[in-house]
Amino acid sequence: MLDNFSSAYNIVWRTGIIIKLLELFLCLILCTLINKMLSNPIFMFYFGQTHSKSKHLNNGLPQRSVLASILFNLYISD
Repeated sequence: MLDNFSSAYNIVWRTGIIIKLLELFLCLILCTLINKMLSNPIFMFYFGQTHSKSKHLNNGLPQRSVLASILFNLYISD
């Protein structure tokens, strides 16, 4: 079941979360802050001393983050 949630975290539409935050809280400062925290994540795989090229993620939430759990619950709340 944990794999299903981590996969679900990877496909969350970030713009949709920001829209929901604006609808619920009407706080532009909060939404701007969260949007900046989620913007332009980069990942890279390491194996020993070598690593892959970096890739930008367009969707998804950071794994193992308290904020990600809260935002995911908000995302699926309707």
